[in-house]
Formats: sequence, C-alpha cells, structure tokens
Amino acid sequence: MRAFAALLVLQAAAAQRTDFDKITCPVVGTFVKSGLLVPDADGLITREQTLAAFLAQGVPEDIAVATTNGNFFSAACEVCPPTIDPFEMNVMGQGDVSSPPQGPQEHFRSTGIREGPHGGPEEGVFLFGEAVCLGGKAAWTRDDVECFTDLWDREQGCSGIAFSNDVDELKRPEGCMMCESRKRNPACQSALFDTIMFMFESFKTDADSFEKEAFRAMWIDLEFPTPLPVVLFEDTFAAPTPGAAWWVSGWQSGLKNEQLRLRKDHSARLLVPLPAATKHENVQVSFDFQTVNAVAGVVGLAVTARFGDEGPWFTIGHHLTSEGALTHFEHTMAKPEAALDVRVRFTLSGSSLDEKVRLDNVALRLVA
Repeated sequence: MRAFAALLVLQAAAAQRTDFDKITCPVVGTFVKSGLLVPDADGLITREQTLAAFLAQGVPEDIAVATTNGNFFSAACEVCPPTIDPFEMNVMGQGDVSSPPQGPQEHFRSTGIREGPHGGPEEGVFLFGEAVCLGGKAAWTRDDVECFTDLWDREQGCSGIAFSNDVDELKRPEGCMMCESRKRNPACQSALFDTIMFMFESFKTDADSFEKEAFRAMWIDLEFPTPLPVVLFEDTFAAPTPGAAWWVSGWQSGLKNEQLRLRKDHSARLLVPLPAATKHENVQVSFDFQTVNAVAGVVGLAVTARFGDEGPWFTIGHHLTSEGALTHFEHTMAKPEAALDVRVRFTLSGSSLDEKVRLDNVALRLVA
C-alpha cells in the first residue's frame, strides 16, 4: 500500500514540471501549461489523451484528428511514436537531415520561434514575422497568417529575408525544391502551413481574426487567447464516515443544452473533505457517463484529480465514447497521509457543443 502511495506522489511530481519553455509546439505547450493536458508518471502523453483535450477546448474535430494522427503513431504517420514527451519534441540538431524514426517527428520546415539556442522561445523571431506581415494592424487575418508561414517556407542558401529553422528531408513534398515555398509552388504545402493555420482557425478571437496580443501570447507565453472557463459548479460535502460508502445521487444529471453552449470547455469540480486521521488510505471514485441525443461523432470525458488546494492535477482517466453509449468508470487512488480533501474534475469534450450528457451515480468511498 505504501508503494502505491509513493507511485501516486511520483505521478503528481511528473505533472509538476514547469520548464514550459522547452516545449516547442505552442499549442501543445499551452495545453500542458494550463493543466488540460497532463503527462503521466513517465512524462508522456498519448494520442487519445491529446485528442480529448483538444476537443474539450473547442478545436474542430477535423483539425484535432488530423493533428493528433500526424504526430502520434497512426495510418497517417507510421514512423510517429505512440506516446510523446511534450518537453522533448525538438529532436533535430545542427546537421541532422531528418527526425529519428519511431521518435517525435519534426515538420518538413519550421519557424524555430520556440527553438532558441538555449532552449526556449525567441520572441525577436516572432516579432520580426509580426512586423513584416501584420505591420500596425490590431489583429491577424488568414492572409496575414499565410504571409507569416511563407517567411520561413524556404531553406538556407535561398534568396529571402528568413529561412526554415530545420529541414526534414524525409518529409519533403514531391516536386518541392529547396527555394520554393507553398506560395510559389502549391506542391510545397506542408505541416508548416497547416499547423499554424490550424492554430489560427481553432483559437481565433473573432470570426475571421486573431487579436495581435493574444496571438503573440500563445506563441511566446503559452497562454490561451481567452481565459479558461470557470468550473461549471462546485459542491462541498460533509466528510463521510470512514469505511462507509458515500453517494451523490443524480449529481450533474442531464445537463441542459444551454449550459453546454456557454463555453468550449466544461469542467466540474467536486470537493470532498476527508478525515485527516483514518486507517483508510485510498479514495475510490466511480460514476456512470452517457451521451443523450448527441450529434454523430466522438464524445469524451477527461477525469483529473488532486489532493488539497495546492497539489498538482494528475490524470486518472480518459473516455471516448460514441453517441448513446454508457460508460462506467471506477478508479482507486492512494490518499497521502496529510490530505484533507480530494478534488475530482470532469472535462467534457465533443465534436459539437450541442451534446446532452448524463454524469450520474457519482460515488466516492474511503477504502482500506
């Protein structure tokens, strides 16, 4: 039992890594920094976990699927790994001509904005692109973003004012020469353009634009363009009798469409005060999750927990289910000796904001 408790502490420690400047992808970095994408005890994230996190924050399903399939092992990328350490995605150094097989894969070309010589963002590189393509305007448009990607869409030795930071030769599109960009030759379209445009389309601050400071903050500071949504609600309950089952009947039963349309991400936090002195060292969480009248597509639920107000959030489960399917979840976690409460957070994800869901029969027990 003590060994299991130690493992839980190790999981929490892994989630506490804070050197976010080491994460080269601004989108993944923003999700990790915000706590919406939590690496496991080995510091790794999975495709399913990342897909659920993207969908939960409102990333369009086609973009979320294409992005995760292009970075994790799938039919779209058979050399990609099944899991990724988000802090170790800068895998190409000087003189390298391709990403290592079965490891994290870099794009054909890249901006290098978050790959500074000391491992971190180069704000000056971003500001250069901003000055060239945005000028004095207050917000980015699609045309401005295309200009931004085109700056780095050529290789060292070509004429131009900027060049790709790395070139992965194994990903060179057929018919694309070293001094050609997507703008000059459509055959050169690659992940350099796709990923930055995906970022624009997923997080733009208006229907057709991305506010200047918000775009910069996501690239440099790994901050979402709008504040993360507040928890849907929070309930506090009296401490259960040690050894007895404690049920919350019908908690969050049948959320209304109007509630789900309010925000891209929907989180609920359950605060459970626990007796400080008890021989029951484990907390068991269980519930039933079902979609009701959902549109076609994947619906997911991410479950994270933490002990106390200051402890790190750690992942205890991810669920992807089709419309109407009923999922029963049960998980037991070790309670640190000093813990007075446990918080369990549920984050809904889906291909549409119109799903109705049921999260019923939520139960927390103290078990030996």
